[in-house]
Amino acid sequence: MKLTPAILSSWNPEKPLSELIFAKCNNKQITHVDDISSCVSLHKLDLSNNEIKKTGALSGLRYCSELTWLNLQNNQLDVCPPFDYQDKDGLGKMDKLLVLNLNLNQVERITPYLYKLKELKALILGHNKISKIENLESLINLNTLVLSYNKIEEVSNLTCLKSLTKLSIAHNKIRVFPDLRMNTELKELRLNNNRLLGVPEYVKFLPKLEILDLGNNFLKEFSDIENLKSLFHLNNLNLKGNPVTKLENYKEKVFFGFYFKIIYI
Repeated sequence: MKLTPAILSSWNPEKPLSELIFAKCNNKQITHVDDISSCVSLHKLDLSNNEIKKTGALSGLRYCSELTWLNLQNNQLDVCPPFDYQDKDGLGKMDKLLVLNLNLNQVERITPYLYKLKELKALILGHNKISKIENLESLINLNTLVLSYNKIEEVSNLTCLKSLTKLSIAHNKIRVFPDLRMNTELKELRLNNNRLLGVPEYVKFLPKLEILDLGNNFLKEFSDIENLKSLFHLNNLNLKGNPVTKLENYKEKVFFGFYFKIIYI
């Protein structure tokens, strides 16, 4: 099914398309989006749970210059950004986009054309097939990045994301705790269900970290988590599922070692 202005109008009969601010088009078996530039006031568009496969299928969005929120969750797109990047001018028209949700797709790579979405604040790429973190350098306003449930083995290329406050890379194949010392605004970090063996000393360079999920990793000894003591604002820590939690007097040692700061979840 192709989303056209006529169809969109039939779903929103209460107002003209020129005044439509939020279009809810989820679960409609949509495969293509026609030119809907008549929606000159459109800020939010929900295209989740449809059947969109190719980037060209979204070419009709290229002149939606006021779009700030785009939900493409649970489609079948394979690249990010999911637009026809050969149409350089068209992608540039969407430079006000703040939130892009590509959760539950088939994304394998993040292309360099993401740089055109300079105002992006939240990029959601969970449940995809990404193996490498790349081409995020221009997203200096990004505060939320979700890469959970992918195929990532190494965390890199995040040093330029100075505004990042929330990072989720759970359920991947990461063995080394990421070096995020340049991401000093980080408040929430989720690394659960990976293959981490220890927490390095440079974790102290995350002074604002409040939430840290390290559940279901390979942390075995008290020495593996010793450096967590340097996180003075930490108030929510998950270590469940790690071998260290089976050690004698585990709760007492960790509880007193963290000066009563930690809430176990």
